[in-house]
Amino acid sequence: ISSRKPDASELQILHDFLKKEMLAQTANGANPRAIVLHEGEKSPKLPKSASETEFAAWIMLARVVLNLDETITKE
Repeated sequence: ISSRKPDASELQILHDFLKKEMLAQTANGANPRAIVLHEGEKSPKLPKSASETEFAAWIMLARVVLNLDETITKE
């Protein structure tokens, strides 16, 4: 996605974000199913080893990485 690998501090930031997102997806009122469902789907198609909560957190992390300026504008 990006033309370079993240350095150690960037990896730590992403790891911390993932941990916070896992907690956010388990908080009262959180709806991880809304993140993992495709439009019109009644139940998500997840890997057997992943929960909706975990999968939703990874989706949010992927959205962060895909929205980085260096991902969008490759110079």
